[in-house]
Amino acid sequence: MKRVYCLGSINVDVSVLTGVFPMKGETVHGDSFHLGIGGKGMNEAIAIHRAGGDLHFLAKIGNDAFGGLARSSLKKLEGADLHVLENGSSTGMASIILHEGDNRIIVIGGANLEIDEEEVSCFLESAQEGDIFVTALENNLSAIAFALKLARGKGMITILNPSPIKPMNKELLSLVDYLVVNEGEGRMIMGLVQKEETIASIDPFVPFGLKGIVMTLGDKGVAYFDQEHSFALPGQKVEVVDTVGAGDTFLGYFASSLASGLAIEENLGLAVKASALAVTKMGASDSIPTKEEVVRYFK
Repeated sequence: MKRVYCLGSINVDVSVLTGVFPMKGETVHGDSFHLGIGGKGMNEAIAIHRAGGDLHFLAKIGNDAFGGLARSSLKKLEGADLHVLENGSSTGMASIILHEGDNRIIVIGGANLEIDEEEVSCFLESAQEGDIFVTALENNLSAIAFALKLARGKGMITILNPSPIKPMNKELLSLVDYLVVNEGEGRMIMGLVQKEETIASIDPFVPFGLKGIVMTLGDKGVAYFDQEHSFALPGQKVEVVDTVGAGDTFLGYFASSLASGLAIEENLGLAVKASALAVTKMGASDSIPTKEEVVRYFK
């Protein structure tokens, strides 16, 4: 099995469950409150780890109270190679409002936005050709671009989830082997290459060297495109409690299965099941299932 290197964020998630989203200037009563650890990077790292991947994780937290909470949560990644650095900034946090399976999220980047090139170089020093590098866009773009370029130079397989959506250029896209997007992110990426509103094939991306595109479709499943074939897999019907972290669970399972050499259709089928099981529980990282739990639930 190849190793999986994840550059990502760690946030403290402050989640409120409510019967109604507040309107502008309105105060409403909430039903319950949950304080947990998340961030796309942390969620992805936990998913990689629980899927059985050989995880290497780079992140940065602050030396504040939330940083202490984040540090204590790393026991969820026991046995992984952790490069969790600390500085004087605030720890990243996310304010999450949950209502009837939907969510609205505000993210404060904090220390996540202060990873430098030297830290990335140290992190990827032992990476080898064929290892997996996966990242999203919750860290500073300079570190993400440097890491993708370094990973590509080492012959690693690179995976990018362009979330949360932010302006990015074609040069960054040219450093990516597998692009993992939801429908909204897919529309944003299409705007970089041509006028169509949705991704229907990999053809517009071939000049950038992209090997495959994975488009998650929520409860409708997933679509996949590469130069040889395309296919779609249906979603799994479950009772939805909290959708936060579902996409990160999918991404982590996809990266781990890619590292293990699992065939792409079987890989994506497992990722769909894992993300479906994740939405049946409250909390981003707390809800991510192990591979054994996924197999047992959907047998």
